[in-house]
Amino acid sequence: MRMAGNLQSARRRGQRRGSALVLTIIVAVIMTGLVMTLSWAASVQAQNTEKLALMDQAFYAAEAGGQRVAWYCKNGKMASITSPLTGLVNGYAYSTSWSTVAGSTLRITSRGSLGSVSYTLYETVAPPVPQPPLAAIVSGGDFDGKNFDIN
Repeated sequence: MRMAGNLQSARRRGQRRGSALVLTIIVAVIMTGLVMTLSWAASVQAQNTEKLALMDQAFYAAEAGGQRVAWYCKNGKMASITSPLTGLVNGYAYSTSWSTVAGSTLRITSRGSLGSVSYTLYETVAPPVPQPPLAAIVSGGDFDGKNFDIN
């Protein structure tokens, strides 16, 4: 009986000897899959970050074009430029056009781009309202007008 028990025990040990190897291989495959998934996700995030940086640069180029037209509008020099107004900012091209919305208010459309990356910006700009001229001299109290001439 004792010999039969030892024989059965030896058979069980023989059956279990390969189980650690199989378990190790399964864990290694799962870990490899996790590492590959994480590296792929990191790669996708890096590409998205790069695209966002390029998009920011296209935005700033579009903003430069819009601000340029806004400056002409606010300084009363719209007659000196023609639509579309184009230019370059750090290699990014902008093209800015405008149309009159109401009175002298302008609707500005500016597009900054480089290759396949572009950003379109919309602004509404109105020239400043003319103010009446301010008085050159304001005086109070007893003004006698001595010691200077008023022309």
